[in-house]
Amino acid sequence: MTLAGTPEPRCSRRLGYDHVSSEVYDRHRLSGDMRRELVHRLTATTATATATLSYDRHLYYVNFTAEGGERPVYINVVRDPVERFISSFYYRRSRERLARISAHGHLTASPSINWLNRTVEQCVESGDPECSFSLGTSRRCCSPTSVVTRRLAGEC
Repeated sequence: MTLAGTPEPRCSRRLGYDHVSSEVYDRHRLSGDMRRELVHRLTATTATATATLSYDRHLYYVNFTAEGGERPVYINVVRDPVERFISSFYYRRSRERLARISAHGHLTASPSINWLNRTVEQCVESGDPECSFSLGTSRRCCSPTSVVTRRLAGEC
């Protein structure tokens, strides 16, 4: 099985592979059941694919072999964390993203104009939880206000 992320899914036709882009945008950490479902779904998809398959999604590492699947080829892009944070902040506000989420029926309420026009600087300076910085993927590192998190900051 070959799964690889690609920044340009339109290349798939030209280069002779199939591309699947996840429609899940807001879930990076998967429960055991969700990991098994992802492995099962992608394994089934690759079994019926007519060419090499690439799949893109923002999520934490999934150990396919631990979930009973074949180990895929992973391509991961590691970015400067501050640049990634700033990019993510503005991406969440992009009209294209919001239109896509709305088209899939996942937008429960329209965001306010203030939220859409807010800058990352305003968000950070106001101490908004949206602009807190995660220290890592471990659950113990997820609460930026926790005393334990602050103590463990060097470990996360």
